[in-house]
Amino acid sequence: MKTGFLLAVLLTAPRLDAQIGSDTSDLLNRARAATQQFTDRKAAIAAGYRRAGRDLPSMGEHWINPRILMDGGFDPAKPAVLTYLPVDGRAVLTGVVYAVSLAPGESPPLPFGPDAKWHEHNGAIDDEALLPEHETTASAATGTRVAFLHAWLRIPAPYGLFSAENWAIPFIRAGVSVPHAFPNGAARAVSLAGGGKEFFLDLIGSAAAPRISAVLDDCSSVAAKIVAAARSSKRELTQDELSQLDLEWTATLRRISELAGDDAAARINGGAAGHHH
Repeated sequence: MKTGFLLAVLLTAPRLDAQIGSDTSDLLNRARAATQQFTDRKAAIAAGYRRAGRDLPSMGEHWINPRILMDGGFDPAKPAVLTYLPVDGRAVLTGVVYAVSLAPGESPPLPFGPDAKWHEHNGAIDDEALLPEHETTASAATGTRVAFLHAWLRIPAPYGLFSAENWAIPFIRAGVSVPHAFPNGAARAVSLAGGGKEFFLDLIGSAAAPRISAVLDDCSSVAAKIVAAARSSKRELTQDELSQLDLEWTATLRRISELAGDDAAARINGGAAGHHH
């Protein structure tokens, strides 16, 4: 699907005027049941879902149904977007995303209660993907606005069911159990071993990328060895290993800051440099 066409569909989707007051758990159960068929991605493709944008380290792939977007309204059984994650050559359905077009000054609806973390897109899909973090508040007063709500229905979500980013994804992609608790730096290091390098290079920008490519490779190599050891033993990552990964990521940020500046380091760390000189 062409990005331009996808953006046009998103921006012309009818607005949701009525707020839904149904019980959150009931809505989520309906969403899980309705999307069970899409655990086979062939069924999603047959239903009209098409991939849009890139595979993101903390989100995976977005598969969007233009017809549902154009029809408008809100139906938890008919999400406009499905999220998938490639794991060992198989597409794993991880959750759904609801999309609502908003008028200037309008707030997102509250079908899932006040804790639902809507985030807003105001530009081209490819540009919006290259953000340090996606937990932006849907509050733009003017311009074209589309609010999105992730619901990670089928995988762990350490920062909340409705969080825009899910840093459990790197562990799932790597084929290891999601730790009960883990530092964010450890997840970012593991994401490098799962193909996240190109995304981080794009975040930093072409001017600085050549200077820090080898730095990311070094971190990726350490992460790959730690993950491989856990996989071969069919065990979870230990707290010592998670701490080692986090320290390696912190050291990586420090080296990137020295080579390309604090802004470059911050962009691949959710907007915060996350290290000390």
